[in-house]
Amino acid sequence: MIIYISGPMTKHKDNDYNRAAFYAAEKHLTEQGHIVLNPAYTPDGLTLEQYLRIDLVLVEIADAIYMLKEWEESTGANAEYAHALLHQKQILYEEGEDDESLES
Repeated sequence: MIIYISGPMTKHKDNDYNRAAFYAAEKHLTEQGHIVLNPAYTPDGLTLEQYLRIDLVLVEIADAIYMLKEWEESTGANAEYAHALLHQKQILYEEGEDDESLES
């Protein structure tokens, strides 16, 4: 399955944009045999609108979207979530969320 990772980045500007959480999720999902689309590899310096233009295309390519913890607090992750719903993508959640999870 092709999975796009979504979660808060901008609010973690002082902590390398939360990239560690994205890399950990990528490792976990890859170990389960999935192809992972990870926005943490996008270069710094673009506007939110530019990031969203890239990310929404990646959501469309994916079979599912994997929501990291605290995604609800992110403007970008909320847009990605809505886009995933619009395109009838499977929604997965990091461990500890109420809905479907890929955690072992």
